[in-house]
Amino acid sequence: MTIDEAAKKWGVGYQTVLEYIYKEYIPDIEGKGSQLILPDLPKPYTKSKSGKIKQETIYKTILRICNDGEYVNANLLKITEEQFEAYMNYLQKAKCLEKADLSADLHSNLGWIIMFTGVDVLSKKKFSLPNITINNTMKNGLVNL
Repeated sequence: MTIDEAAKKWGVGYQTVLEYIYKEYIPDIEGKGSQLILPDLPKPYTKSKSGKIKQETIYKTILRICNDGEYVNANLLKITEEQFEAYMNYLQKAKCLEKADLSADLHSNLGWIIMFTGVDVLSKKKFSLPNITINNTMKNGLVNL
């Protein structure tokens, strides 16, 4: 899809799409002549606050974005790929997320759907994930599963 098409689909301006491209929020951009071709993705998630996001907020954000049908990856959350994969792994093991597409990977939420457990977690006032057994908890900012 072109930049104009993306702007229309996502309900944002042309300059906002250019900003998404500049900040590397959109993966797999191709060039066709003098035109950029963007993958047909849902609108990228952009957080409104700057600064570091708490671990709990990242889990909640990933679940909310899957529930809302938006797109998110490590870049958008300003965390490493390894951290993002660990969060996705944990949410999968907690039965909050499930692959809807067998080709889905842990690099983004594309091909993943929120499960009833995830919807239930989001609906509660106090956020808490289901307990699952993990080898080590947070170490160097990563969840080791």
